[in-house]
Amino acid sequence: MELRNATSQDQTFNVGISLANGAKQYPHAVKYTLTLPSGQVLHLEPVEPGFIAGRVDPLIASLPVGAAFSFEVDLRKYAAPKEKIWKINFPPGSYTLQAQFTGRAVSMAEANLDFKGVALMRYWLAPCPVHPLFLRLRLRRRWYPSADGSWLLLWNWCETHP
Repeated sequence: MELRNATSQDQTFNVGISLANGAKQYPHAVKYTLTLPSGQVLHLEPVEPGFIAGRVDPLIASLPVGAAFSFEVDLRKYAAPKEKIWKINFPPGSYTLQAQFTGRAVSMAEANLDFKGVALMRYWLAPCPVHPLFLRLRLRRRWYPSADGSWLLLWNWCETHP
């Protein structure tokens, strides 16, 4: 996923949360909707982090004009709790993935005591235009060498864009 500043001014985005003083980062501000080959629509929610016991800071991306912030999206790390689906299976077929980012500020209440200045920043507060991604997935078998010299048979996704 990529957020690109296509405006004529520098922008600041609140894209999620950061844990353990930045050791783990979760760009959860982007919401995903996945349409399965059956036509069923899933509203995806991340399954990580499952439990937080410590410091939580906002994950902020400050983007000059033309700059981009990108991150990997692993759909295996998402569930669809609204549809009561906790592990998503991906049979071969055509999928549509839609993403929606709506900007949100960091409030004084959310900012940690030593990080209050982050609440004073000017954040992007509008929805970002996002184009749907159409995927055709088919399973493909591959053999991979393991650390002990043996071979592992793994099933991979093969993504093709129509």
